[in-house]
Amino acid sequence: MDDDIVNSFPDLSQKNKKNKENLTKTEKTYEIQYIIKHKGDIENRQFFVKWRNYSKDNNSWVKECDFLEKDIIDRYWKTITRESIHF
Repeated sequence: MDDDIVNSFPDLSQKNKKNKENLTKTEKTYEIQYIIKHKGDIENRQFFVKWRNYSKDNNSWVKECDFLEKDIIDRYWKTITRESIHF
């Protein structure tokens, strides 16, 4: 995986989930180091992510709609496509 891929991710709990456009500067964000794998259909896609500066024990599933930036997802799909071409 590409260690240079970074995505900010808000600290969202199920009880206190806010619209990503309404994030304030005081809200904590986490950086995604890279995406490991995915699951779900296109409408319910989730990505298993490695958080920057956290151990693999903290890897977790993140809904696609909760990503603040989509670049990391685009890069992930390009990696998957490249790997599937090489047999």
